[in-house]
Amino acid sequence: MGHKLGVNGVDNAALKYNKVRIPREFMMNRYADVTADGQFNSDVKKIPQRFFKVTERLLSGRICIAAMCIGAQKACLMIAVRYAQQRLSIGVSGKSTEPIMSYQLQQNALMPLFARSLALNALYNWARNVFKNPVNNAHDQLMICCITKTMLGWNLLKVTNTCRERCGGMGYLSVAKFGDYLAIAHTCLTAEGDNRVLMTKIVKDYMTNMKNKKF
Repeated sequence: MGHKLGVNGVDNAALKYNKVRIPREFMMNRYADVTADGQFNSDVKKIPQRFFKVTERLLSGRICIAAMCIGAQKACLMIAVRYAQQRLSIGVSGKSTEPIMSYQLQQNALMPLFARSLALNALYNWARNVFKNPVNNAHDQLMICCITKTMLGWNLLKVTNTCRERCGGMGYLSVAKFGDYLAIAHTCLTAEGDNRVLMTKIVKDYMTNMKNKKF
């Protein structure tokens, strides 16, 4: 499918068939079927509902992407905090004796992201349990998984950018690995559904539920 920014081991191939006939009996027909005389049948009558029924299969992928975000953001924060604790700058003595982690600039950039990442980790743990043991109905499960994937994807992008910046020129070196994590962050923005599209759908559904007094 073409060489990508990163994560080239995933979704990097395509299968093409030429003049191959697939028998009707081999059709994947969990939600719909076609009879021998060409009639389309489905237990899910409404097209939108049938579409979302099929796309529910993406939920496991979204949970996996969220897990990937958790690992990447932890790695970025670990690298940035360790660097800030070791990189010395000018202290009260006028010599390079003070770790840059002592400066408010560094603390104000990294610590809120550290706290936010911990909170989102708790969200992921809950969403993973909901995916395994659905609560209320399948639509609630869908919304929770989508919210978790989008929030963690956006958070990882901010974490990666900020941590790279707070490591200065050393963070720009390939050995620092921020380039790899940035590529991962961008896959989390659009893989298994564009984050903005997913969140728009979630907000629309919540507003509809509020209008119908389902909360």
